[in-house]
Amino acid sequence: MYEYDSSGIVNDYNGFTTFIVIQYILSLFRYKLVIFIMIFRGFLMTATVLQHLKLHKLFTFSAHGESTGAARDRGKLE
Repeated sequence: MYEYDSSGIVNDYNGFTTFIVIQYILSLFRYKLVIFIMIFRGFLMTATVLQHLKLHKLFTFSAHGESTGAARDRGKLE
């Protein structure tokens, strides 16, 4: 189970060291994945808000009475 090399260091051949290394790599991956998800969700929220504001401006009348975009077509009798 344990062997010593010429420097006296224990070599563990039961896979524990490999397990620790794999766990460390996975923890780094999870950390990067969480950061990516947070940034991506922020981007989606920003894009949604900007799209909403664009649509709001397009389909509403301004405070000064002039109509913008598709809002000028509402209320017309043909």
